[in-house]
Amino acid sequence: MTFKTSLVLLNLLFAFLLPGSIVAEDASDSSSLKKLKRYIRPTFYVNRYSTPGIKINDKLLKSYSFKQINSGFYIPLFTSTWFNRDSVRTNTFHLLLTGNFQSSTPSFEGLNYQSTFYKAALGLRTIYT
Repeated sequence: MTFKTSLVLLNLLFAFLLPGSIVAEDASDSSSLKKLKRYIRPTFYVNRYSTPGIKINDKLLKSYSFKQINSGFYIPLFTSTWFNRDSVRTNTFHLLLTGNFQSSTPSFEGLNYQSTFYKAALGLRTIYT
């Protein structure tokens, strides 16, 4: 017996032994469908990144390192969910308030003054599924 015929026999065996497990919904059950809720929760995040000091073959700079901190949030302001005309697929629209703050510091051992760069953002974001 080949692998293909044994697979077909196994499928037939399951089809006849488990007929009660195949159940179809009645058409009258479509009125009791619940809306699928796909809501986004408020989220706050903080990330930190750094590199160790690396020696450079330069008399002025000597060594290099880098540090970065990133923090932010997104908060849902409005969410709407609705069914399409076929009553099978749902659409969801989200309006989010977003914010982000980033601080980056490249550091050179040979320089007297070390610069820090800042970036801040505040905005709205939409998601449609």
